[in-house]
Amino acid sequence: KIVELSQAVKGSDMANISYTSGTTADPKGIMLSHRNYTANVEQSMSLINIGQSDSNLIILPLDHCFAHVCGFYTFMAYGANVATVQQGKTPMEALRNIPINIREFQPTVIMSVPTLAKNLKKNIEATIKSKGESTVNFFNKALQTAYDYNKEGYNRRRSPLTWLKLKIYDKILFSKVREG
Repeated sequence: KIVELSQAVKGSDMANISYTSGTTADPKGIMLSHRNYTANVEQSMSLINIGQSDSNLIILPLDHCFAHVCGFYTFMAYGANVATVQQGKTPMEALRNIPINIREFQPTVIMSVPTLAKNLKKNIEATIKSKGESTVNFFNKALQTAYDYNKEGYNRRRSPLTWLKLKIYDKILFSKVREG
């Protein structure tokens, strides 16, 4: 019976109703079809390349379409791993689980809300700054090399010299930042 039902599903059938928060307008429900989702996954896959060894830790509200499409479905289509942050009894407890889950899961990608990413960046920069001006300068050069090499991801700069510099910066600096 389940096989029959699954084979009867059409792309135009509604998959879910995704509710907007009303940040920029009144809250409302948006009806999304199965084809909406598969088209979004296809588009995502045309822009980002994920390997089966990649893993994604989702630190996003799971009722958002972005979390579904980019966080779950695109990673699943590539055969990669996905995890979510361990829930707590309170929102604060869930926030405290983030660094624990990062160390446990060791993701290659973290999907987060901008505020959390800004706080993470601010903490990293404060730690670097506490080590002195030469460390700050070294960090900034390393970061610029990473930006130059990676660009937006799909258009990476394949320069062997930039790749070598990045490997050196990774060994000396970025690996320690990731570990922390």
